[in-house]
Amino acid sequence: MRKKMIWGLGVLILIIGLVGVSVVLLMRNTDTEPPTVYRGDVEPSKEIMDSLRNQSLKNNPPPAEPGYKWVWHHNHWDKVPISAENTTPNANQRQIGNGVKEVPLPSTTEKLKRRKWLREGEVKEGHFYLVDEDGYLVCDEKGELIQTPYGDPAFRIFTVIGFRPTYEEYQEYKRIEERLWEVYRSETYRSGDKTEYKRINAELSRFRREHQGELPDLTATTVFPDDYLPRTPERSARLERLTSAKKDQLYREWGLGYLRGD
Repeated sequence: MRKKMIWGLGVLILIIGLVGVSVVLLMRNTDTEPPTVYRGDVEPSKEIMDSLRNQSLKNNPPPAEPGYKWVWHHNHWDKVPISAENTTPNANQRQIGNGVKEVPLPSTTEKLKRRKWLREGEVKEGHFYLVDEDGYLVCDEKGELIQTPYGDPAFRIFTVIGFRPTYEEYQEYKRIEERLWEVYRSETYRSGDKTEYKRINAELSRFRREHQGELPDLTATTVFPDDYLPRTPERSARLERLTSAKKDQLYREWGLGYLRGD
């Protein structure tokens, strides 16, 4: 009887041991695998790279400094200089009429700090603000929003390629132009003989083509909300005067006042 009890106890211990081992194995098989960690010395899988890229794209880098751009590199953004062909003064010109070509914004605007968001209560009553062609707020060098009162012009300054003779060359151009007007008022022209008129006119055209250079230019924008500040002929005339005066100022700053009648 005693031997049977000992044998039965041994069988019970064996069963308990087998059950314990099975539970341990089951727990190990159902446990989740540890996450894969990307190390720089191991080539990551496409799934890992896609995950890292998607995560980074959710947090786009801030606008790069002038002369630089952001480039995605493996698992992070790199700031690299923009190639020289994209920063030359005459890059990406486009025709805007009368032989004048628009060129990129001058360097005086490249250092402005840019942002896309408005701060709470930032816009003053009776003022408007502008957004540039890339969707950024137009701010000053300190990153402060540039605001303009209704009815006043907000200027966008840029450069163009156009007729830019020196002062002496411009005096010669005016002498040729005066000869053209003399021929235009002459009896020969009125009688139908336009040979001399066409010759001088062609000379003026050739002179303009041969004396091209960089010039300052601008556009003016304003707001006339009818319920706050309605547009009137007087206010429109004032806007034109301010815009013309600003252009005169730019030409004087460039030493080109003689082209504006100084």
